[in-house]
Amino acid sequence: MSRTMETIFPMDRWDEIRRFMEKNYWSHLPILDRRIFEWQFQADLNGGRANVGTVWEGGRLIGMLGYMPVDIFWGDVETTRRGAWTANWVVDEDHRGDAGWLMLRQVGEMFDVTLGIGGKPETLKISKHLGWAVYPHIPRFLAILNKEAAASVAGSNLPDVTSVSIPNTAPVLQFLEDEGDYQPDWRHYPHMNHGTVRSYEHLKRQYIDHPIFRHFILIEGPPERPSLCVFRMQLAYDGEVSVRTGRVVEFFHPMDEVGKDGGLTLMLNVLAHLRDQGCAYLDIHHCNDLSIATLRRAGWIEEPAARQTLPGRVCPIDRNHRTTNLIIYADQANPPVPLSSLFVTGGDGDEDRAAMHPDLLAPKQPGITIKTGA
Repeated sequence: MSRTMETIFPMDRWDEIRRFMEKNYWSHLPILDRRIFEWQFQADLNGGRANVGTVWEGGRLIGMLGYMPVDIFWGDVETTRRGAWTANWVVDEDHRGDAGWLMLRQVGEMFDVTLGIGGKPETLKISKHLGWAVYPHIPRFLAILNKEAAASVAGSNLPDVTSVSIPNTAPVLQFLEDEGDYQPDWRHYPHMNHGTVRSYEHLKRQYIDHPIFRHFILIEGPPERPSLCVFRMQLAYDGEVSVRTGRVVEFFHPMDEVGKDGGLTLMLNVLAHLRDQGCAYLDIHHCNDLSIATLRRAGWIEEPAARQTLPGRVCPIDRNHRTTNLIIYADQANPPVPLSSLFVTGGDGDEDRAAMHPDLLAPKQPGITIKTGA
């Protein structure tokens, strides 16, 4: 039977791909909401065509792999390359050994560098076989603002964790509201030479225009060399617990001494602000050694890879232990590098998208992270 692969998906065939995802993935997945699907795979930028590769056999859909093109630095911060983050790799169970491989190979070869985050074990196995670099664990860091409230979410005591020490003063906050306030000269950020270009356009689409989450973007310093932090608040809840928490999805600063001090000042202001907002704890996934050093100076602690200290998925609370992995496919001119030299956070790819949070479309506690207006 004839088999074909398409690298773009026309949204006038939405019902077909929705039924396919319901059958082969999960019937309550938020990506089944058309507005999220179109936003995530940039259909609005492509004249109603989504960035989703599909495999068809005899006219029947048997596999899909979404991808989000981005500008990316790979080796220096003065030359951008064509990159993409993959998401929602779904294959009919009878074709995972062939159609799945075909899509990963095809999408990987479309870009200079292709990345994926939070893959399942089967995805990691196939990716490694196809020559992708596999990084099993992206470190997760925690800032405990209220140990008692955090313990109620953990479902146990936190004997080895201390709360962050923050000056008891009102935080000074500068929110990013205009593109003119954010014009970074990336030569001040050499540690970001292997990762997505965090341009204003990227931040706006990824965070300001997010159809579900309400993010806040804080900056510190002049437009050409700002420190920046993106975060949101969310409710951790189950049948017995309802606690406000926070998630930081971006954090960076210039890497000279002035920049490091500015980054520390910014992070302490973020921590003080979220403490005052009643957040029990914050988390961030980050792998870059130089940025991690500033997080540690601000009081963040690294969660052990082998066990979960506090839940990462909180809408509702999921206490199962998970690690966040990373896969990268690059051509010979752009080879992979050690994890600590990459600039990857939980805000990249699909790891922090609505696709990972099944209850967000009908939240039990609206108003914290959910955009209720158009």
